[in-house]
Amino acid sequence: MGEPPKIGSGFSIGDGFVVTTADVLSGMKSPMVLTEDGRRIHATISGVDPEMNIGVLKLPVNTMLPGLKLGQSNHVYPGHFAISIGNQYGHLNSVALTLVAGLRDDGFPAGEHFYPGLIQIAGTVGVGTSGAPILDAHGDVIGMIAGIPFGDWTSAPFPNGPRMPGPGGSRPSGVINTGGPQAPPKSDTNSPATPDQRIIFLRPPVTSAGFALPIDDMKPVLAALRNGKLVHCWLGLDMKEERKREEVNGAVTLKRWVMVSTVYPNSPASAAGLQTGDRLVTVNGRPVSRLNTIRAALLRAQPGDAMDLHIDRNGSAQNVSVHLTARPDMPAGAPGVGKH
Repeated sequence: MGEPPKIGSGFSIGDGFVVTTADVLSGMKSPMVLTEDGRRIHATISGVDPEMNIGVLKLPVNTMLPGLKLGQSNHVYPGHFAISIGNQYGHLNSVALTLVAGLRDDGFPAGEHFYPGLIQIAGTVGVGTSGAPILDAHGDVIGMIAGIPFGDWTSAPFPNGPRMPGPGGSRPSGVINTGGPQAPPKSDTNSPATPDQRIIFLRPPVTSAGFALPIDDMKPVLAALRNGKLVHCWLGLDMKEERKREEVNGAVTLKRWVMVSTVYPNSPASAAGLQTGDRLVTVNGRPVSRLNTIRAALLRAQPGDAMDLHIDRNGSAQNVSVHLTARPDMPAGAPGVGKH
């Protein structure tokens, strides 16, 4: 079927830097920025954060573009009007009115990415707008649209569709064999397609409709990528989610909590005195019921920051302050590192 052309959006933040998503830059060897006035500017990749899906391009020296002002996403609320400007379906600088439909600030995994928070938006946002800014009424950037994966290419039986000649008779156009032995040919050309024949609906596995990264979560990452010194924090822990079903007077609740399963030596968690079996109750004042909450807090932090944990240790409540350090330069889960 061939690969569709890759299209994406981005926005200038001044000083010769252009922001987009890591997905847009993935696989690019010689990025080029196309401006509204028709200029094509060769750029280099200044840095990429594949975890949070953020990429920064650097324009050649003395090639400057006006920069958008970065606003504050912590002032955004559901019902907030905004506009997006992106390359929808390849149409350059398409402006669309959007509405903030909701806020997610407790961590959201999406494919290979993890977003500490997301702004859910409603409006005309389509393919090609990944990396586009969303702006408030003052023209300040409050977020960047990101593609959120929803699954593989969609396939479904197509028993009554158009047919084309094929070996042993006819078959629906666009049909592929999905595995297994082929059924014997049928002489009746109006009979349904065999079970191993399916047609692919041309729906891509990623859509950029619906979500944007809050600019407040992006600011420290952008500053680091401009300098080529991206670092994330870690605790030096392995943790697991626990849950328990409780029923009281016919009302069923599902209680969730996070337990420390491993504390690695020479880590911030070890230095703070955390122990295996500790139950994490809150992190920086936020209740903890899922691992996503911890991961989001780590991505929002900088090395040297203190992370305040309220824990339950064998029924005794304790407060622990962990001084975070930079995540070691090795894969998460490597011996002596831990996943968080």
